[in-house]
Amino acid sequence: MTRSPVKPRPLSPRVWRLGAYHVPCYLVRGAKASAIFEAGLSATAPLVLAQLDELGVSPQEVRYVVVSHAHSDHACGQAALMAGLPQATLLMTAGSRKILAKPRVAEHFTMEDDYASRQVSQREGLAGLGPPPFRLPLLPDPLELVSPGDELDLGGVSLRFLSADGHAPHGILGLVPQERVVFASDSAGYATAQGPAYPMFFVSYGMYLETMAGLARLDPRVLGLGHQLCLSGEEVGPYLDLTARRLAADREEIRRWRAQGLEPEQLARRLCRKYYHGELTIFLLESALNGCRLLVRRCLED
Repeated sequence: MTRSPVKPRPLSPRVWRLGAYHVPCYLVRGAKASAIFEAGLSATAPLVLAQLDELGVSPQEVRYVVVSHAHSDHACGQAALMAGLPQATLLMTAGSRKILAKPRVAEHFTMEDDYASRQVSQREGLAGLGPPPFRLPLLPDPLELVSPGDELDLGGVSLRFLSADGHAPHGILGLVPQERVVFASDSAGYATAQGPAYPMFFVSYGMYLETMAGLARLDPRVLGLGHQLCLSGEEVGPYLDLTARRLAADREEIRRWRAQGLEPEQLARRLCRKYYHGELTIFLLESALNGCRLLVRRCLED
């Protein structure tokens, strides 16, 4: 048995949080098959395989690896994961597939993955697992397309896909209805140990809030985020409320700064200085700044 430096965390009778603190993924284990939601980084793939071994989950049991959306920290670990999961099929939306098929995206994601993988490995002691397998291609076979509303029957438990608007184009969330567990990915804020931090409504502020409101209506027992935190029980509702208030405050602050005469690039750099510290520094500064440029654009939209 391989001992992993980051221990698997049970979230419900049939759901576990795997991966690293900074970049988690989630295992749903059914009587017929198991699925992993989130592919993570190339550096976290060996960790996930070690965690499966520690749980006694055979590689043949995992039949699905789900890419939630086409961002490098959620879509660079699939080739390495599937190399160790011989029966697995990669699942993503048609829109995510189109994005990941672009050579320029693969080149840029490789650069981002190199940096974030080094950071996470150093901070979480993953180096002892050995170098990760080669990360490319981003679209390893076998691959199947899914859409919001589709559901995987894993045997006694299912994984349903929900639309995730506002953060990234063509993203999806995961719901395990029998356990009332939701995998929110990056559609419920970027939280750190200190609470909500760094807004991520890169596509649309309004759509992001609608997605969060939909998450609240699901009334999950467990809300697994795309980074750092996993909320449970009475933590979920207050976290979603606080995150929505923080997002609204950030938006109003940006609009106020603009009304005072600051240019969009100045606004983006000011926002980046506000948030680029602590956990967020696992990502390239330029990537965080580009995200802030998008946020400013969305904040200034009516």
